[in-house]
Amino acid sequence: MTCQVNRPNTLGVIFLGAAAWGFLGVLAQPVLAQTDGVLVTRPSMAVQLAQVTDPTVIAKQWLQEGLGLIQQNRTEAAILAFRNAIASDPILAPAHYNLGLAYRSQGLLQEAASSFYTATRTDPRFGLAYANLGAALLEGQNYEQAESYLREGLRVSPELGVLHYNLGQVLWQNNRQADAFYHFQKSTQLDPQSAESAYYLGLSYQQKGQTEEALGQFQRAISLRQSYAEAQYSIGSLRLQRRQWVPALESFTDSAAADQRYANAYYGAGLAFIALGKEKDAREMLTYARDLFRSQKNQDWVERTESLIAQVRL
Repeated sequence: MTCQVNRPNTLGVIFLGAAAWGFLGVLAQPVLAQTDGVLVTRPSMAVQLAQVTDPTVIAKQWLQEGLGLIQQNRTEAAILAFRNAIASDPILAPAHYNLGLAYRSQGLLQEAASSFYTATRTDPRFGLAYANLGAALLEGQNYEQAESYLREGLRVSPELGVLHYNLGQVLWQNNRQADAFYHFQKSTQLDPQSAESAYYLGLSYQQKGQTEEALGQFQRAISLRQSYAEAQYSIGSLRLQRRQWVPALESFTDSAAADQRYANAYYGAGLAFIALGKEKDAREMLTYARDLFRSQKNQDWVERTESLIAQVRL
């Protein structure tokens, strides 16, 4: 079976692994190999390889070496170590899994998906491997395969919150909001510390017209991750709908402070300034938003913002 990644697309998916990938939020500890229930400590490779001939033991030593290299931010060397582990023991699932994480950190989605897939085949009960496989496929916009593997993962790890969250993302992207709502809700129950789950549950409530519940989830997301620009913006949008102009402006300001390149925050601030009768400030915010949209090649919003600027009288 081939896992095909189409093209990159930044989504709110969660990868769980050994290193932070920047825009992908929640992290866990790397998956380590175990021997008789005891965690293998990182060995001196020169000594270990001179003393050991058992390929399984050698593979685990290479795995530990790779994890140590990841901690030193030496990703290319870690990839080589994980490959050596796999060469010694092709069915060592954690080696495939961590190789996938390393590939992902290099932006190699196809290679990452293939490694996560192999991890699920060598250990069919490896829930995190399914979660990361689904995330890689989703990021590559291969929604059908992403959904299939995430559901397969849920059959073996039904209590793993990130599986529900990433499946919710797949369904959300396919305009299946009712199904997505269930999985975002389940994710927040299983992983109450996930700011992303709370945020997307808030979006689901907002889409259903349940604004109080949406506001509660956005606030919860911010309590879990203070610099959450999208959640601050969403609160501002709800306040605009309620004609709470000053509180809305405060939320958009907080959103821009959390991410100075989040164009929506400046657009929202422009709307709030228009409602407050501050046309000069509105034009300034909208112009800045338009320029950010343009730099991000978001032409639809460039045109929408320019149309609004033209309507603002000085």
